[in-house]
This record gives sequence, C-alpha cells and structure tokens, in this order.
Amino acid sequence: MTMATDVELAGDVLRVATSGLPDLAMCNAHEALTELRAKYEPFRDFLNLPPNGNHLINSCLLYPPFEQGADGTLFLASRFAYAPYAGTALMAAAAVLGEMQTSELANDHCLVQLLTARGLMSVELNWTDKAVTHAKWFTTPPRVLVSHAELLLFASTTVPISLVDAGLPYLVVDAGKMGIPLSDHSRLSKAAIDLSTACAEQFPLHQFGNAESYDNYLVMFSSEVAKNHIKTVWVSDKG
Repeated sequence: MTMATDVELAGDVLRVATSGLPDLAMCNAHEALTELRAKYEPFRDFLNLPPNGNHLINSCLLYPPFEQGADGTLFLASRFAYAPYAGTALMAAAAVLGEMQTSELANDHCLVQLLTARGLMSVELNWTDKAVTHAKWFTTPPRVLVSHAELLLFASTTVPISLVDAGLPYLVVDAGKMGIPLSDHSRLSKAAIDLSTACAEQFPLHQFGNAESYDNYLVMFSSEVAKNHIKTVWVSDKG
C-alpha cells in the first residue's frame, strides 16, 4: 500500500508519496533517479493517472535521507517524467515532513534539507498551531545555457529563444512573437511539442552536461502584460 499526502501549493496539486515506494537498490540520489526511470515508470503512472490521479496531480517521492545532514531524499515523479526536483515539489515535501515533526519542535519555524539528484536543497517552513502556513525554497541559481538564440522551426521560420537549467531544462519563448495568446492552451500545447522537438535536435541537452536532468526541454511561454510585468505558462514536451 502506498501512502501519500496531497498538497495544494501556488495553484498546483503535489502528491507527496511517503511509504509504499519502489524498493531502490541504489542509495545514491543520482543513481537512484536512473533506477526509477529504468524500472518504475508504471509506479509514476499509478500515482498520477486515473483511477488514483487526475489531470491536476503531479507527484514526488519522499524517501528517508540517503546522506547525513539531510532530512529526506526527494525525486520528482510528475505526469511527464521522473526528474531531479521542482520548486513546488520541494516545498510540498518539506511541508509534509514539517507537519509530521511539529510536535517535536519548540520553535514556529525550521529549515528542512532535502537531498536530490542535483544536490542538497533547503526549504524554510513556518507554522501556526502545528499547521504549516508558509514554505520558502532557497533556490539554486538557474543556469543560462543559451541566451537569445534563433531556433529553426519548420522549413524557414526562426523563433528567438533562451535555454535555462532551473533543475529542469526550459526553453523560454515570447508567446506574443509566435502570435499565440497565453489563454489558448490548445495552440500552446501544439507549439510546445514542435519547439521542444526542434530544440532537442539543434541544442541537445547532453552538450550542456545535463545527464541527470530531464531528457527534453519543457517550454516556458511568456507574455508582457504591463511594464516590468510578465505572465508565464509552462508546457511539457508532451504538450
């Protein structure tokens, strides 16, 4: 039996699975992520897809710490792939850990350290009456892989893009320059598949040393709605 807690955070629903997890042979986070991808894809579907999941659910696996100094070990098990981590998953998992431990803690805040395949991540929690009220992830600085490049899309169309590694690899593109409003999710989904496929061919991730990250680019569409104010929509490579 698998035990999990669903956490609503920043508009997302994160399912934090804490027991009944795959029995991993590897105790190194990087190697364990490879093992999950190779052997346990059905378990990821079991968590996220009907009858247990739905279109709003993305999951993560919270294991005991693999190393001293960590409070737990986390793997993202989203609808699209196993991956090292995502910010919302880190905060959701830390909140679950925090609510399990608040009765043992004297203060109303603490720092939770979660081990991932990309290293140790820190989340600060605050709580009131044994319920977590705030979670703050101390982000690992994103790495710009490519800035303001031209991506060849179809025969003669080029699109200005940037590529960023923020734990997961993102292709960042201005939706307005593609003539797609952020509200048109159907066109965004189709465009994301085309963009990610073209980008994987022209800017393969292995050339940036991202072996432990996700294999394909996620797409972050942005649109300026006011001065110094943008809105974004991210779409997986599968649309």
